[in-house]
Amino acid sequence: MHDAQGVPDNIDSVTVDLPGGGQATLAYDGDIPGGNSTSGFYTLFGEPLPADGSYAYTFHVTDVDGHSAQHTETFNAALLPPVNPDSLSALYDASGRAIDFSWEPVDGAAFYRVEIYPNTPSLYNRLYAFATTTNSYRMPEGFLKPGVVHRYRITAHREFFDENVDNVSSSHSPFSTEMPGLLVGPVTPGDVNADGLVDLTDALQLLSLMIDLTPSDGVYAAADTDGDGKLSMPDLIYILQNVGGMRPNE
Repeated sequence: MHDAQGVPDNIDSVTVDLPGGGQATLAYDGDIPGGNSTSGFYTLFGEPLPADGSYAYTFHVTDVDGHSAQHTETFNAALLPPVNPDSLSALYDASGRAIDFSWEPVDGAAFYRVEIYPNTPSLYNRLYAFATTTNSYRMPEGFLKPGVVHRYRITAHREFFDENVDNVSSSHSPFSTEMPGLLVGPVTPGDVNADGLVDLTDALQLLSLMIDLTPSDGVYAAADTDGDGKLSMPDLIYILQNVGGMRPNE
C-alpha cells in the first residue's frame, strides 16, 4: 500500500471483495523493508487458499479524509504440494563451513527456493533466498553470523517468476520452527558477539542477555558456555575468567 500522506496514519480502511462472495478487512502488517513512511504491508490472515483456477480480488482503500480508490487483481492459483518437512536436511560439509541442504523432490516443481530467516521468522524478515532447480543446495560460508541460530524453509515453485510477481503457484512449507535450526560453527565458548575474541564486551553482552536488556532474534550459543541450555552466572564467570587470563587459549 502506498499513500503520499503516510501509511498507516493516513489510511482509514483497506478491504477486499472475496471471489466466493463477502468482504474482508486487511490489517496493517508493518513497513516495507527499505521503504519509508508512505508505504506498508496490509495482510489478510486466515483466508484459505482457493483451489486451482483464476480468481479476481478487488481491493478498496479509504483514507482519513474520505478519499477512496480501488484496484482489481487477478490471482491464478496452481498450487504445488508442500515440501515434505520430514525430508529436510541441513548439514555442514567436510570443511565445517558450507551448509548442504537437501529435501525430497516435488512433482511439477520448476525450481526451489532455500529461504533463511532469523530465529523468530516472519513473512518480512527473510535474510536470504537461494534458488536451485534441483532438490539440493550448498550455501557457501559467510552468510550467517557465527554462533547464532537461524531458521530455514524450502519453497517449491511451478514456474519461474520475478520476486514481486508470483501468483503463488508455489507451496510454502511452514517456517522451520519444528525443523532444524542452523548453527554456524565453529563456536568459540564465551564469544557472545561473535567477533573472534572473548573479552569484557562479551561479559557485558551476556549480562544484558541474562537480565533481558538486549532483546534479540538470535540465540547466542556461544554465550551458553557450559552447554546447559541456559544463560546464567556460570557462563558469565567463564567469560570473566577468560578475560582475566585464568582460561588461556580455551
